Amino acid sequence: MTSALRCAVFSLLMALVPACVQAASDRATDDAFAALLTLSAPEQDTAQWDIPVPEDFDGQSETALIAYLAKKKRAGADFNAYRHFGTLLHHAIRAGKLKTAAWLLENGADPRKTLKGSNEDALALSLRFKRNALARQLQERYGLEPPAAAPSKAAPQAQGETLPAGISSEADIAAARMFLLQTSWATTSPGLTPAATKAAQDRLAKWKAFAARQPAQAMAQVLDDDVAIGALVRVHARSPRDLDKALAALPPELLKRRGAAAAAMLASLARVDIADKNPKREYWVPADSWRVLWRHVGRPVAYGESHGLAGRVQPELWPELFASGYADRDARSALGCLVNQIGAKDLQSIWPSLEAQFPDLRDVAARMVLDHVRMAGAEFCWSWNDDETAQKLSFLISRGVTGPVKGIVERDLQYRSAAFLTAMKPFRAESRPTAKPRLVEVGHKCRFTPSDAWYHELLTNATTVEGLAIETVQLIELPGEAECALLVGGFFSLSSEPTDSFTGPEDNPVPSCPDPAGGYQVLREERGHIVRFDTDMTRATGGTVLTRVRDAASGRYYYLRDGGGLGRCESRLRLPMAFEWAAAQRGPALKAVTGHAIEDVLFDQCRAVENGVYCDGIASLQFEQDAAATPPPADGFSGMDYRPFLKTYWAVRYDEYQAAILALDKPRLKTLQQGGIPGDWTADAIRRVGASTLPLAEKRKRIAWIFYDRRQLARALDSDMTEGLLDWLPREDWGPLLAVLSEQGINVRRLRQLAEEKGLSRLACDLDHAQGLICGENWGRR
Repeated sequence: MTSALRCAVFSLLMALVPACVQAASDRATDDAFAALLTLSAPEQDTAQWDIPVPEDFDGQSETALIAYLAKKKRAGADFNAYRHFGTLLHHAIRAGKLKTAAWLLENGADPRKTLKGSNEDALALSLRFKRNALARQLQERYGLEPPAAAPSKAAPQAQGETLPAGISSEADIAAARMFLLQTSWATTSPGLTPAATKAAQDRLAKWKAFAARQPAQAMAQVLDDDVAIGALVRVHARSPRDLDKALAALPPELLKRRGAAAAAMLASLARVDIADKNPKREYWVPADSWRVLWRHVGRPVAYGESHGLAGRVQPELWPELFASGYADRDARSALGCLVNQIGAKDLQSIWPSLEAQFPDLRDVAARMVLDHVRMAGAEFCWSWNDDETAQKLSFLISRGVTGPVKGIVERDLQYRSAAFLTAMKPFRAESRPTAKPRLVEVGHKCRFTPSDAWYHELLTNATTVEGLAIETVQLIELPGEAECALLVGGFFSLSSEPTDSFTGPEDNPVPSCPDPAGGYQVLREERGHIVRFDTDMTRATGGTVLTRVRDAASGRYYYLRDGGGLGRCESRLRLPMAFEWAAAQRGPALKAVTGHAIEDVLFDQCRAVENGVYCDGIASLQFEQDAAATPPPADGFSGMDYRPFLKTYWAVRYDEYQAAILALDKPRLKTLQQGGIPGDWTADAIRRVGASTLPLAEKRKRIAWIFYDRRQLARALDSDMTEGLLDWLPREDWGPLLAVLSEQGINVRRLRQLAEEKGLSRLACDLDHAQGLICGENWGRR
């Protein structure tokens, strides 16, 4: 007896004919897609679909394909099912199989169905792929309407694209400011194509012509704004003549009012480019642009956040820079990486200016030159030219600059040239007995009181900065507060796994050197509400834990975080970074400690070791550096994932929920669910049901109760939970879970493989269909 006959007989006997019909329909649908995609599957450069060719399909033409589709229609194929985000009609349009598309339309394909995750119907796809004849047919015969047309030439243009005729209203002022702002971005964006450069120049010419036509009073109204004056400086920064003309046209009192914004903009644009070979300085902002600014805005100038500004302007300007009000005489913070990256001859040529302007230069010059072989601290400098560095060190010795440089990473010196190693010998710090640590780890005195407000905040996975969902939680102490605050963090997930699409699999590459991709905020409860404060830890890679320390010399308290978190391409060891509480507009803020005083303390207390950075007296940071050490047990003060944090601090509610699921206490479950249940609690409940000694029928009742709430089921998804279901949950109970897997677009290839290995071939096909695949299909990299 064939399998088909056995299925039919069994169905008649058990009154389950629909189950076999459905199986036949699934197979026929898969065969129909396989035949179409075999002839029309796109091949990407890096990935492709692996379509299982049906044994009964050997056609190589569109005529043969249509005949095969007709055969599968008689077998029950669903012509409006989806595979790879589209129906058969969608894929026929994409592939240019227009006869097939017309036949499908005549045989039940719905042209109004849209791509999954898109609003493109058959007409929109026809227009996108330029299937013009089919597009006309879809409009004339099926009444489809094209997507909303692009704005006509007579339609209003996008904000910032046009200038008003004159300045006679607040709307005109706003329009002129927006045009100037967008022009400033367009003219200073790096890497512009020739066409984009020409367009930016045309915009700038329009702005100049507009400004020349307006009365002086009208232009003063437009530019009496910090953003607008900044944009004006930005567009003219590279041309001292144009900048002089633009600023001269403005009233002196306006420039005095907006001078800080103008100076801050020019400071933000200032940069110096230094080539690795034949080091030569090239400044983006001409020296005369600075002189024009100083002449017009008056003194003293408030530069705002201008860290390292002296290192980004020409040395010949330093006397004028300091005369204008720039006050940073600390060589390391004022010069940034300049001394580390310029060539030896260049250092010699500007040495007199350096000594004249920076009183501490001789004390810090050696460590600045060697910054690239030290643990990274406040500055983060790179220099690959060992010969230039060796010559700079020799020059320092000739000037009587010697002395040990702290923080050298000895393991990195093995890659340096012999000349470099010889030149740096006078600067190597000798081993010294460990002094009594100045920064001493201290515990927390605050307490954390679980509340409904906290539970709701974490349960709803409220976001941190940049819209990131909370993933980590740490209890921290606010000055003078008995109740702890929470430092919460969230992170972008970067995956290099290929992703499927309607037009074929696509690689999803991760940048080789991604920027830090995490965000943090400080939360605390105030009268039943959660209030958010700021931190300077808005950019980090991976989780972080803060260690509270006390400075024995000053009595100040700091939070230290380990030196990681600067991106995967960051191979340098870093000192821990220090933060402390400071007053801010929205309340206390956890701010980074700036200046070199704390860095010098850390260099005294921390040293590079084989596995990382070791800091005497700060035990909680050490286990991360010592592979043999055992990390301390996780608790709220040492940082936790937010899921175990909820289980720990709301353990009674967690245990109640688990017990109610096992007892199928529906009234109690409804009450608990009204307050919300974390998804991982539900995943645990599913695992507990599977591991229980309950009869299978009772287990299925509890799973049916859990699966009824699709949204909660989606929150509970994890690979361990779903894989555990393979061992006991019957296939007919998987429907809600398969629907959620399909809606979430989750890659379940491992789950499908395990199902196949366990002999669950029909469930394996169901899992393929949940992914929008043909049964037995695979795809990915070549």
